[in-house]
Amino acid sequence: MTGTSTISINTLRSLLFVPVLNDKFIAGAHRRGAQAVVLDLEDSIVLERKPQAREALDSAVARIRPHGLPLLVRINNVPEFIEADLRAAVMTGADAILIPKIDTAQMLHGVDKLITAYEKEAERPAGPVRYVALIESPKGMFNLPEILTASERLSGLGFGSEDFAAELGVEPDSDALSVPAQNMALSARAFGLAAWGLPGSIGDFNDTDAFLKLVRKAKAFGFTGALGIHPKQIALINTAFNPSPEERAQAQRIVDAYEAAQKNGTGAVALDGKMIDAPIVERARRILSL
Repeated sequence: MTGTSTISINTLRSLLFVPVLNDKFIAGAHRRGAQAVVLDLEDSIVLERKPQAREALDSAVARIRPHGLPLLVRINNVPEFIEADLRAAVMTGADAILIPKIDTAQMLHGVDKLITAYEKEAERPAGPVRYVALIESPKGMFNLPEILTASERLSGLGFGSEDFAAELGVEPDSDALSVPAQNMALSARAFGLAAWGLPGSIGDFNDTDAFLKLVRKAKAFGFTGALGIHPKQIALINTAFNPSPEERAQAQRIVDAYEAAQKNGTGAVALDGKMIDAPIVERARRILSL
């Protein structure tokens, strides 16, 4: 078992999917600008090569881990693979696990028991392996209240826009997905969890203007970050979710003006023709904390 990252999963804003059997992508994963790498055992691996991908996981983790990036693993949530995938993720030292196609809280109860057993087998401390539930169906969306309270291991939710649209029988565009995407983001944030996703398709990485617009909409909806399938997308996710120097400078001005007003016994202050009070200052402080 290799060492794990000390970075909090909840704070991650850009994550890059990397097929575990693609040697070229594994070798360059740490140079793509993502805050974390998601080693994929699911959609990017054809059915007959899934056992091979699972066996290759340890080598992939060992190659990326020295570069200091948090490592997540997306497993297959199907009966014939889930137990072996979970065991491989825990034994190789994954920081967190992405569990796809979560429809009910009961699914996570089963995952919890398996992870606990594998932590003991790997001689890891009990409890540090976190996971993110991927919501990819209307049923999962309907059951969010129970899912969100299913386990202390749950660190966030991911919105699977492509699968969700397929379940609805619609195109994965913002017209169809804005309402469920925002509902998922709001639900995760209500419980202090990460919310990763886009209110549209993750698949088009060539139209950079459209993708940046989509990521900015995700941020406006309350998402804390997004997953990318191509390095081009990572730069755009970072641009949208990371404060610009101008935003940081303005946030600092807001905090400074408010703190100066408080010293003078005032709870609000005008800055640039706008009233600054506690909620605005809290948003500014969050920008400065990123």
